[in-house]
Amino acid sequence: MFQRIPLTIKMLVVTVAVGIGVSIILDYFQSKRLKNIFYAQLSENLDKHASEDRRRFDRYVDSYNKAARLIISQKRFLDYIGQKYFYTGKALQIKSLEEVPSWLPEPSVLRSLINVRYALLSDSEGNVREAYQNWPDAPPQSLLYPSALLKKLSHGQSLMTKIDNIPFLITAESVSDSQGRTRATLMLASPIDSEFLIASQESAFHEDVMLLLEGEDMKVVATTQPESIPIGSTFDMFKDRYIVEGKSFFDQGSSELLMQYISVIPKSHVEALSRDVLSRDRQQRVLITFLLIVSFALIMLWVTRNILLLTKNVMGFSQNVLGLQTKEIQKGDELQILQKQFQYLTEKIIESRKAIREKAEELSKSNEMLRLEIAGHKQTEAELKKSEQSYKELTEVLGTALEDVKKREQTLLKSRDAFFNMLEDINEAYKDLQELFLNLVSAMVNSLDAKSPWTKGHSDRVATYAVQIAKELGFEEEDINDIHLAGLLHDIGKIGTYDYLLDKPAKLTEEEFAIVKKHPAQGAEILKDIKQLKNMLPMIRHHHERIDGKGYPDGIKGEEISLSAKIMHVADTFDAIMADRPYRPSPGLEYAISELNRCSGTQFDENVVQAFLKILSRNER
Repeated sequence: MFQRIPLTIKMLVVTVAVGIGVSIILDYFQSKRLKNIFYAQLSENLDKHASEDRRRFDRYVDSYNKAARLIISQKRFLDYIGQKYFYTGKALQIKSLEEVPSWLPEPSVLRSLINVRYALLSDSEGNVREAYQNWPDAPPQSLLYPSALLKKLSHGQSLMTKIDNIPFLITAESVSDSQGRTRATLMLASPIDSEFLIASQESAFHEDVMLLLEGEDMKVVATTQPESIPIGSTFDMFKDRYIVEGKSFFDQGSSELLMQYISVIPKSHVEALSRDVLSRDRQQRVLITFLLIVSFALIMLWVTRNILLLTKNVMGFSQNVLGLQTKEIQKGDELQILQKQFQYLTEKIIESRKAIREKAEELSKSNEMLRLEIAGHKQTEAELKKSEQSYKELTEVLGTALEDVKKREQTLLKSRDAFFNMLEDINEAYKDLQELFLNLVSAMVNSLDAKSPWTKGHSDRVATYAVQIAKELGFEEEDINDIHLAGLLHDIGKIGTYDYLLDKPAKLTEEEFAIVKKHPAQGAEILKDIKQLKNMLPMIRHHHERIDGKGYPDGIKGEEISLSAKIMHVADTFDAIMADRPYRPSPGLEYAISELNRCSGTQFDENVVQAFLKILSRNER
């Protein structure tokens, strides 16, 4: 059943199956790695933003006390408190103000300093005389009639405390006369809520969410995005949905509250970024796979057409030259059909030779019997003549038979020559298939190298260097061919490495380098099921292993590393040094040679390095 399927369809099905399998495996690993990379990057960016946001928040808290000191030093404030009633001890009714009073700076100046919610002006006895509110709610009674402890803790610094169970930021500064007596006190107060938190960031917003958490249960008291994380919710209610960084307690000024400042970002951002990158990568991978499959299908059609022509030639030779009956060409695997035709032709030739030999043996026996009969009997002359005539006839028959034998022998020789010619045609077809395979490998490797302008042509150069070293060391031709193919495929594992890592204009992070270090093992894993590449797998997996055991992915050393892998390591490293990189130009041949000598015996095999240096020396001459 399987033999009736054409070779083109078989190879096309295998190619599609392998392509789909590799795509699924790559998709799984890429998705996992992308999430880890984006999670790490978002965490790093979030931590940086959190530090900057916290510094802005601390400056804003400290600016309350600075603003109070600036206001009491202004002439308009001093002129106002110079009025006589600020020195009386009489209990007067508190004057409530909704417009900016004359003892505060102009509104535009005040907004440039802080967002004042409440400003309270007290006389020399500490009694609040005037209260300005820039907020719909009236000042709490605890602010209008502050306790002695509140006055003491808020004086000269920013104090975080609770007023009527609401977190407040309070600061106070006093003006004294020449004798050191207090003339008046200015107290600035603001609820610590979302508006306060947003004002502290000076319009420097991004997609991060800033939060103020209070108490041991870490309840949200302020947030820059209350629609995402509502006021009053606890940290445990949303921590699993967000990446959290920048946890720190309040340490600016003074605080009676257990309050933390944190920054968070939704984990859904990681999923969105991963989906976007994977979508673009899948589109590119599908296009490349489709083009390769179409190209391979066209090539296989051309190959099978030539195989069918060869099969027809064999059948024509069998019918027209040898006079043999041939079987009708059936549909199915073209190679199987050709094999059957050759087998049938060989069997017929063997049968013909056997029949000719048997006929010759019979004639020889008849001749011998005739001679014995003549020698054993005395016959009359007539009988002798008759016998002589019979002998002549027999001789003529034998001569005719011998000529027939010679003709058949010539026919067999022609058949043999034709058979050998067909074998040469098959050998040429095999060479064409082998060349086609190498061209497909080169096309795939060139498409991989072309992902980055910095790696273009890298695999071809590494293969060339490796072949030169192998010849210098006296490798057999078959082993040199394996080294050439392994050189082309040594970086196939980078098919799962993202372009931005190859083109990054700066040094890779440890996490990014760990991703790149996986490509030798991934390359061997991708090619492990192709039995024709079995001998190349150790070279591909171990081309980054070092003599001293500090390489990767397996950390093997010394004689545990094959000589072919050692050759691949030297060739790969030399081309990497000589190539331009996004973060540096090529350092030149002299520097590359010095690096090979410096690392000989630790990173590289000494014999391989010496052989390569001889090649480079000859090339320079």
